[in-house]
Formats: sequence, structure tokens, C-alpha cells
Amino acid sequence: MSLQIPRPVDPSLHPLVTGNYRLATPAIEAFYELVTRCLRYRIMGALIYGPSRVGKTRAIEYVRLLLARQYPKITTYHAQCEHKPRHAEGPFFATLLEAAGDHAPNAGTSSAKRSRLSLRIREAAARSGSNAVFMFLDEAQRFNENEYEWLRDVHDVLDRQQIKLFTFLVGQEELLAQKTALQLAGKTQIVARLMVDELAFYGIRNAQDVATCLNGYDQTAYPDGTPWSFTRFYLPEAFDAGYRLVSDARQLWQTFEAAHHKASFPATSICRWSRSSAPSRLSSRKAKSRMRRVTARSRLCGPTLFIIAAISSPAMQPDACSQQRSCKAHQTLRYPILTFDEWRSGRPADCEFRIDWLLPGESLVSILWKFACANALPGDVLMRLMCPDADPLAGVVPLRSALALTQLRRLLRLPEPVLRTSLLDRTPGDRYHAAFRYCRQCAAHGYHSVLHQLAEEDWCAAHQERLRTRCPQCSRQSPFMINSSG
Repeated sequence: MSLQIPRPVDPSLHPLVTGNYRLATPAIEAFYELVTRCLRYRIMGALIYGPSRVGKTRAIEYVRLLLARQYPKITTYHAQCEHKPRHAEGPFFATLLEAAGDHAPNAGTSSAKRSRLSLRIREAAARSGSNAVFMFLDEAQRFNENEYEWLRDVHDVLDRQQIKLFTFLVGQEELLAQKTALQLAGKTQIVARLMVDELAFYGIRNAQDVATCLNGYDQTAYPDGTPWSFTRFYLPEAFDAGYRLVSDARQLWQTFEAAHHKASFPATSICRWSRSSAPSRLSSRKAKSRMRRVTARSRLCGPTLFIIAAISSPAMQPDACSQQRSCKAHQTLRYPILTFDEWRSGRPADCEFRIDWLLPGESLVSILWKFACANALPGDVLMRLMCPDADPLAGVVPLRSALALTQLRRLLRLPEPVLRTSLLDRTPGDRYHAAFRYCRQCAAHGYHSVLHQLAEEDWCAAHQERLRTRCPQCSRQSPFMINSSG
């Protein structure tokens, strides 16, 4: 890429380099349309199913970003349904509490977690000014009947408080089998609440799907409002002369298919994009028109060339038997590329962080937890806003030398002295504990003091209680750092 032509931003900070963006595929567009249809017709639950590694998690991220832009007052949550050796009520509600931004999702009894979850959702809905709340449950095929019943209980509790919880179960094809089994067992109370509509999710199947993705690069500007599309940023002279990536969609797809077949990757003998034997009435008519049986459908597990590198998505499943179709460029772009900066622009004005929410000596860990809860920000998004150059999973230690106060001040809108006080200083005489230390009573009020980390402090000055380092549930220690999972 030639740097002789000035760019509006440093190329090293472009989303294509940082990966700080999501791109809409045809399946993601259908996903978003399903979500908005559920909102319009008050369909409280739907399931989205598809093979593993076709981009369902990335699809959830894109849909949430677009909802933040189109419906800024709607609160959205993304819960990751983890595999557990036993299906217990406590871990189930802990997962939902973590998604809702609770500071201690594992604390308390199962009934206390139930109440706290309803409280967190009610608080978020009150702050946003909307009674609609969306919850996306990833890998939902791991749920069993009891967990669906607990989820239905949450629906009922919130409904009595005039809050509409829309749940979207996202997972593998087993979800469809679960729906069929529940229907045969007469569990209509679960199906009618959580599984009314359904959508078969898929990856990139043919050259036309590739064209849809490449069109996003040709027509989405970054920074927004400038004439610099993603394509023009890297190929300015060719773009100005009329070149568009979408014109090469067919060639890229043919090259990808050739490499895929040359590598002789295994293919499943039959892959049926089927639906339930008793699908919902709303979606059955559409299903009849697009269901088909595909033989020798290849499964992607090798070189992905430019297609996968460009769309920043997990492995997309190619359709080895797809017919070649026209790859005409779209005249208008309905679903642009979205960056994680959309979280900031989509935040309601009444959710700004206020200094009167803080107590004296509050640590940055405590401040960021309150900020994330107030604005419904997931951990990875908060990390990118706070420290764009850091690895969100590895995180950073909250030291003055490790964080840029200017970036923090711009994000939190707090005075610099408050931020400096919330951070430790790496000096020879300023020793601190590497493990996160807390006072049980302070933590119950969402407070953590920077003094708790000092080596010479073993007791909470406010409650005269010994500081702890281990989780009361698992007895493990957590490092004193800020990351996307903490």
C-alpha cells in the first residue's frame, strides 16, 4: 500500500488492521431481520441454528452493534452458555448475571441470584428508557429442559414488571432437535415462549454471497462521513479510476473453490438444511421455498485465501455444488461494516458516567465496572475503548505507567486527579499485591479501594475486616488487572 497519498487516519489504526470491526454476510442480514421482526410483532423468543464455525458468534456481535445504532434505547446482552458437568440453578443464573454486568455473579444463593438478575435487567431498562431487552444466548444447545424452565421464569417475572425480554437461542443444529422433542413431550409453555420463530444460519455459499460481503468494503467509509471507503483506503488510485472489490467476487470464489478441492478436504456425504417437523407457522412458508438437499457439501478446514481474511469471520462453509450466479454490485448498502466505536455512538445520552457515583479512594477496577454496567458494555468493547493497543484477553495492570490518562479522561469524562488517585504508581517504595484483594462488605456495594492492593494494608479501613484474595466459591485468586473477562 502506497503511503504517498495522505490518509485520514494512521493505517496501523485502521479497523482492517486492528480487526475492530464486523461485516454483514447474507446470513447475518437475515439474522438482523429476524430480530427486528420479533420486535415488531412482539415475538418473545426465536432460535438460530447452524453448523459449528460458520460465524454465529460474530453474527451476534454485528446484530448488537447495529441495534445500538438503530435502536439506541434497547438494552442487549450476550451470554455464553458454557459446558458444565451438571445442570444446576446456581451456575445458570451466574452465567446470565455475568452477561448482565453483575460484579459478583457467583455470589449468593440461587434465589438471590434470581432476584439480582431481575434487578439488573430492570435497572438497565430504566436507565435506557425502554422496556424492551434483548438477550442473545450463545451455544444454547447446551441447555436442558430445566434451564429452559428457569429462563421462562425470568420472562414471567420481568413481564409482571412491564419489561419485555426477547431471547434469541443461538447454537448448533441440536437446537432444532430440542424444539422437536419439547413439542412431542407437550412442553408448549417453553416452545411458545422461547422458540416461536427460527432461522437456519449458514456461511459463505457462493460467489453472490462473496459479492455481498465485498460490497461492504466498497461502500462503507472509515472514518464515517469521509469519502474514504475501506477499499479506497488501500487502493485509492484504482478506486478513483472505477475499480471495486465486488467486481472480483466471482474470481475470488473460483480461486477459493479450486484451492479447497485441490487440498482434498473431507466432505460430508449429505448435509440437509432441514427444519423442525413442526415448525412455527410464521416461518414455515419461507422454509418451503428455500429448503433443499445438498450432496457432497464440503466442510471448510484449510486455506481460506482472501475471502476469509477479508471478512474477518470464523471459517465459512463453501457450497461445492453451488451454481455460479451474477455478482452485480448492490446499488445501496443496507448493512454497512460496523466498528466497535458504534457502542459509544449508540449509548443513550442519559447513561453518561457521573462523578457522584464514586466514593473516595475508588480504584479504576471499581470505576470501570460501574461504567460498564451503566452503559451495557461487554468487556472486550470496554478494553478497546480504554486501551486500543492492548490485548483484551491479556489485559493491563492498572498502573499509572501502563495506562494513558488522556484516553481514560476522554472515555470516562472524569477529572485527571480522580483518575490518578484510582491508579497505583510503580515506584520502589510503593509495593502492591499482584492478586486482587477485596473487602467482602465493600464488594457487596460495588466498591473497591486502591488501598486494598497496598502490601502494608491487610484490613479494610471502613469495616475493620481482613482483606481477602480468594473467591468464596472456587477458592481461586484473580490477578489484579483489567481485561475483557474480568
